[in-house]
Amino acid sequence: MDYLRRALTTEEVVEREGQICEVVRVKLDEIIFNDFECLLDLLSELVLGNYMLQEIGYKAVGIEDEDILIEVTGYIDEDDMEELMEE
Repeated sequence: MDYLRRALTTEEVVEREGQICEVVRVKLDEIIFNDFECLLDLLSELVLGNYMLQEIGYKAVGIEDEDILIEVTGYIDEDDMEELMEE
């Protein structure tokens, strides 16, 4: 299964109009040893390179070696989109 190997660029986020649905690879240790909020922050950082992703949804969609492939969904609100485009 294919997965996101780097955070999305600003242009890619704008093309998606802030609606995100991507698969990321997460080490099992990062899931086990983080609390829920830290896991959500990690997923946002893997997809966007920041913590702007809101209403994060996730589900395991595969395993690769000792890592879990997770489909991450969510959105970036209008204010954060504007801030992202200013960077």
